[in-house]
Amino acid sequence: MEQSTKKGTSQRAQQVRVEGHPEITNIQVHPGGGRHTPEGSPYWKISTNTQGKTWVVPRDFRGADELGGNVVRYDE
Repeated sequence: MEQSTKKGTSQRAQQVRVEGHPEITNIQVHPGGGRHTPEGSPYWKISTNTQGKTWVVPRDFRGADELGGNVVRYDE
């Protein structure tokens, strides 16, 4: 686990860099709060080298149409 340090973000996300997996390269977990979701509405980004990015987001996620990759809503 490591803290996400990407500029322009809340820097609240934690990420796991996956080594040796044939597809998954990174999993990022955000606890919620900030520009995309209210406090307490977590979301995840799973990066792969075969399918690109998959975002797993709640119904109240703001900006889902602007994300690159697949978007899956977990509470609909």
